Amino acid sequence: MKKLLVNEIRKTLQIRSTYIYAIVTLVISLFLAWFCVSLTGADLVGDDGSITILRGSSAIPVQKQCDSALQGEITEEKIADALRIVKNSYDEKTDDFTYSEELINNYKIWNMISNLLYVYPQFNNNELGNGLISQMPTEIADNYYGLRAEKISRMINNSNFDSIQLQKAEKLSADVDVPFSYYAGFSSWGTVFEYYSLLLIVVLIVAALFAAPVFAEGYSNGADAIFRTTKYGRKSLGVVRVIVSLLYGLVLLLISNLSFLGISIYYFGTEGLKSSIQMMNIYSVANLTFGQALIYMVLGGIISIMGTVSLVTFFSAKMKKPVSATIISIVLIIGYKAVNVFFSPSSSVDFILTALPMSGTSMADLLISLNIFNIFNIAVWEPYWSIISGILLFIVFFFAAVNGYARKKY
Repeated sequence: MKKLLVNEIRKTLQIRSTYIYAIVTLVISLFLAWFCVSLTGADLVGDDGSITILRGSSAIPVQKQCDSALQGEITEEKIADALRIVKNSYDEKTDDFTYSEELINNYKIWNMISNLLYVYPQFNNNELGNGLISQMPTEIADNYYGLRAEKISRMINNSNFDSIQLQKAEKLSADVDVPFSYYAGFSSWGTVFEYYSLLLIVVLIVAALFAAPVFAEGYSNGADAIFRTTKYGRKSLGVVRVIVSLLYGLVLLLISNLSFLGISIYYFGTEGLKSSIQMMNIYSVANLTFGQALIYMVLGGIISIMGTVSLVTFFSAKMKKPVSATIISIVLIIGYKAVNVFFSPSSSVDFILTALPMSGTSMADLLISLNIFNIFNIAVWEPYWSIISGILLFIVFFFAAVNGYARKKY
């Protein structure tokens, strides 16, 4: 088996497409990393109140300096100060702000207040007021975390959860550490998360393009009939080819991680990764920092690669032509992403979508969701279901691909 694996790897290294796919992955990773840097923006306030908008790498140090002004725990005292500064800077007649360095420094905390008021307003209570900036009560700041917890509780109780799901959701919400915190560079990492999710989809597609012909090509050109006459030409060869496809997919993931995340760390630093994930979405019930969330995302990417590649090799083992396996695989990956982006599926559809092996590419979104599934009377939070189902489907399709190839009949 070991010798067969080495020979299969050598054969793979002699194929031109092996290097083309790797180069494509690297180029796209570098482009998305550059795009994240170019999207970075910062406002520089002049002595006369004028605003200079910076973009790209030149904006990063200015943005970090702005974050550093109030970084650390976002206490309710800081929230109260931010509310006072925003109200004093707001002109109700012109519906505009008088900009100052103080206002810019407090904008991120103001964003927390506005999210509490204007996102999911149907779950607001009377204490949150009518939404007008000039009339916002100070109680919003003085009891910010209590009001947030109450609003999330109403959101949970207005869901279609049963008692098991409700108990799990309430426990997750109660376990979130408050006050929240943020550190220099955290807002840039929010952008990195968004494009890293996109990069994972690209890596899945490239890995699928490599894996789709692994069996079907031999059927198509007749070489498989010769392989089956050899001593290890059935099950052993099937195992080795699936393993090589998995290894190649993981190599593509490694290339993308080293280039994309490496550049992100170089420009944005790691300080922002200590920030609470609630700074990305205050309604998240994940008790995680940005750094811990990134670990989940990398893990989700690994599981997605393994599960999706094993699924694609299963298609390859069942199809007579490599183009058929390729089309089905790509349609499945793109179709999954399209449903997530353009539709608002029901909880039952969410359950199925999250069970698919490519759902790990959406880990950033799953970590800020309130979805809880009841699976055999066990409450399972959506990110955990993605990980569990991804591992199970990887195992199932690994053996299904091998058996499908070994028992293939012409």
